[in-house]
This record gives sequence, structure tokens and C-alpha cells, in this order.
Amino acid sequence: MALNESCSADATALLLGARLDLNAADAFAFALLPEIGPHTAARIVADRIARGAFLAPHEIERVKGIGKKRGARIEKLVCVKSS
Repeated sequence: MALNESCSADATALLLGARLDLNAADAFAFALLPEIGPHTAARIVADRIARGAFLAPHEIERVKGIGKKRGARIEKLVCVKSS
């Protein structure tokens, strides 16, 4: 299933094929991503609060516990909305 071009913070939209906005989603929504449990989801939110907005999907790799391989798989499912 190909992802559509929408970018959303809503967990329901993720389940319907939208990409998850790294700068707006909450830990619950992040926990729905493959390979991301509640602990790593909380780290993504904490990193965003501490270090500021993500500028591109590949920056998910800056979060402790998400390396290059996992980041490459996840970045296909996330996005960064341009403001």
C-alpha cells in the first residue's frame, strides 16, 4: 500500500495511510509506528521538546534508540509539515 501525500498528527490518519507529522504527533500516535513502542515514542516527544522541531524525516535518527536502519524504515511513514 502506497502512502498518500497527507501529513497528519492524528493517529487515526496514520492508520488510514497518512504520514505522521514529527512536529505535531503525540506519543500515542508515535507508538503506532512499527518498531516504536511507548518508551521510544516518549523519547521522540521528549527530544522534540528538548532540541526543537525536526526539519526533515531522516532527523528521527537523532532520537536515542533509533539508529540509521530503524530510522530509514520509519522515515517512510513520517513527515515534517512546512509552516
